[in-house]
Amino acid sequence: MRQILTLLFLFSLSRPAYGATFVGNGGSFLDPELSATLHQLEEILSQISGKEDLSKCYVRECEVLESLSWDELDFADAFFISRKDKILKKLQQRELTFVWTRDDIKLHGVNHRSFSAVAHKNRITLNEKIFARLNRAQRLTLVLHEIHHTIPYKGSILRDDMAIGPFKSKEGARRLLDIQGPLLIAAASKSKYWQRNRVESSNPVSKVMLSFRTGNVFLNETEMNRIFLDEVLLRQLGIEFFPWSNSNWGYSLGYKEFVGDSSGPFKSDIKGTQIDLGLSHRSRITSLFTKQSSSESIISSGYWDRILLKWNVSIGSGSMKHRISDNFNRIEGKSDYYSLGSKAEIIIPAIKGFWFGAGLGAQYQDYLIDETNFSSKSLYKDVFFTVGYGAN
Repeated sequence: MRQILTLLFLFSLSRPAYGATFVGNGGSFLDPELSATLHQLEEILSQISGKEDLSKCYVRECEVLESLSWDELDFADAFFISRKDKILKKLQQRELTFVWTRDDIKLHGVNHRSFSAVAHKNRITLNEKIFARLNRAQRLTLVLHEIHHTIPYKGSILRDDMAIGPFKSKEGARRLLDIQGPLLIAAASKSKYWQRNRVESSNPVSKVMLSFRTGNVFLNETEMNRIFLDEVLLRQLGIEFFPWSNSNWGYSLGYKEFVGDSSGPFKSDIKGTQIDLGLSHRSRITSLFTKQSSSESIISSGYWDRILLKWNVSIGSGSMKHRISDNFNRIEGKSDYYSLGSKAEIIIPAIKGFWFGAGLGAQYQDYLIDETNFSSKSLYKDVFFTVGYGAN
């Protein structure tokens, strides 16, 4: 098991890194998600020659283009092409700074609504709670919208509450900028880039993480021989709640079962149930080797940034039953106990919100079953595999 974890750890570090200078507040659990969005934006823009017909949509994420009039579509298309190189330059030269906030974003003079993001010069502030819930297309649309606000149009900064070209409503500019994302996706779908990259791994940035663990518990060898057990199996259902999608720290609740039996002249079995309450901490595996500062973050983009390391400490209350029997006699007893435990595991994303994991744990408990003269004051160690699901 230790060799498997080591190989997974080394393999996760074998991917190339994507250098960036856009992280603005000392590193965030969402930084790799933003990194992947900017990486995709840069890749798509670099593939557009300017001669494409962006009005044709080949995937559902750009179907909104069908709602535009021909005048609006032609204007939005020309607007996109005229500013494409300026946006690409900002990305390639790392001119933009992105920062996160958990507070509602309000704009001066607009009191009736909150915003997902706001741009001021080359600084873009994103609401992390909203960003964490967005899918790939929505993140690209949001980020591209805000980047447009950093680039002057006819000598002045674009405001959402202004009319522009055939977009003549009070918030015509907002509608125009919201259309830039679907135009980008239309271009990416024409080259098949969007379709090739459609399958995404599960996003580990979730507020609620459900899990099922199964594995083996290793008791003290003397105890195993004394109670005639061959092995003890572990099963656990768990739920973890993180206050924000972007939180490293969260709370855990678990229900655990121990089941063991033996074969031989004596029949022996042990059954235990336990409820755990604890604290969990999660971090991306790449963050252990990443220097984060207010001006630079060197992080990889894509799947390997989604691999997590998770630690948990917990206190528990449980009950253990032990029975020994042969062809003539049977002795059984029960004892309640309290425990202190910890575990560490690696979380590997699958798809559709599911993930897999493997880890090591340890638990100390103190109990005595008088009837079978079985006591435990040792450290239980366990090895387990996990399957889980994350949701916001």
